[in-house]
Amino acid sequence: MKEFYTPEEVAELQAQLLQKQQVMEARMWIDALLSKFDDILRNLYDKSVEEFADAIIFEVAKISQALRGVFYNLDNHQLRAVAGYACTVNSLHKSTFEIGEGLIGQAVKSKEYICWDNLPPQNLAVTSSAGRISAKTVMVLPLMFNEKVYGVIELLFIKPLEDKYKELLNRLGRNIATMLQSIQASTKTKALLRESMLQAEALQSAEAELRQNMEKIQATQEEIQRVNSEMLLQNKAVEDTLLVIELLPDGKIVRCSDLYSSYTGYSHEELQVSNYIDLIKDEEEKEEFAFTVHGFINKNIIQKEEKRHKKNGAIFWLQSTYYAVKDNKGQIQRIIKIAYDISDKIQLKNVMEENEKILKERVKIVQDKGFEQLKKIREKYEAQLGEKEAYIQTLLQQIPQQ
Repeated sequence: MKEFYTPEEVAELQAQLLQKQQVMEARMWIDALLSKFDDILRNLYDKSVEEFADAIIFEVAKISQALRGVFYNLDNHQLRAVAGYACTVNSLHKSTFEIGEGLIGQAVKSKEYICWDNLPPQNLAVTSSAGRISAKTVMVLPLMFNEKVYGVIELLFIKPLEDKYKELLNRLGRNIATMLQSIQASTKTKALLRESMLQAEALQSAEAELRQNMEKIQATQEEIQRVNSEMLLQNKAVEDTLLVIELLPDGKIVRCSDLYSSYTGYSHEELQVSNYIDLIKDEEEKEEFAFTVHGFINKNIIQKEEKRHKKNGAIFWLQSTYYAVKDNKGQIQRIIKIAYDISDKIQLKNVMEENEKILKERVKIVQDKGFEQLKKIREKYEAQLGEKEAYIQTLLQQIPQQ
């Protein structure tokens, strides 16, 4: 150690000692406030999130001499304002933030506090009874514990924030986060417990009702099984006797019955990679099918006669019924077509129409001939009638007059 120091060295040593003393005093000040704050936290362990946040934002704002403060709780990846100091949640311009949105969301995303000093007077202002007061500093403090953020505190200050306040708030944030995590977990546990109790009560009530109605349920199950068996048999009977094909709304074939495949000549493999529209040869029939699908907007069932072609080109006629299977929003999920062949009926109809046409032509010919003969008979009758009248006149002339 030197025996003699120059005045400059003495001044420097005094400055160093003063700095160390200030650092020590700041640490003692921080430790004292943290110890006091821990007592406050312990008294809030059984509060709700809102009650906890209201008490904490008040104490933090008071300790840090903040002009205004807002406490945000992080739940389901969204930050929601739950308490305020010198403001209310309803008076905030924006009370919810997504992670990464604004300074509030960015503090969560980066997991670091954000502090802006010397802000322009017009940027931040707080209304008081004396008028609007401009804030100079804003600090956004993520409440983080074990590298996980549970909330955010936003503070406004009327003057730049000293380093010791930044360190104090940063350490307070970790302590607050520890308790907030515990309260959030407790809140969720209580909610789950209440839900479990309600469910248990509902289950007990349902169990009692189930016990009372067991015979009815058993009978219903047996009836359902019987109906299902009948429906399976009916479906098999339908597919064994009728042509069944299932389509998507765009016409893609989902499945078809064996009878449909064998009747049309297309294999199941060919049909399942085809679009139903491709099986329709006539353009008018294609347009008619598209109109049928469009008609399901207001209907669920459409019936019609259709002309179709087999794989070998042979024409056949179907009496078809289209069923639209829709979801709860009314969107078509499937189209089921059930049909049977009416080619003989159409052929008979065509023959009857042709015979009717021939018959009408023959009747017309007979009528025309009949009219001609009737005309001749009438002319002959009128001629005979004239001769008869002339003969009568002759006889009348021969009778002597008295």
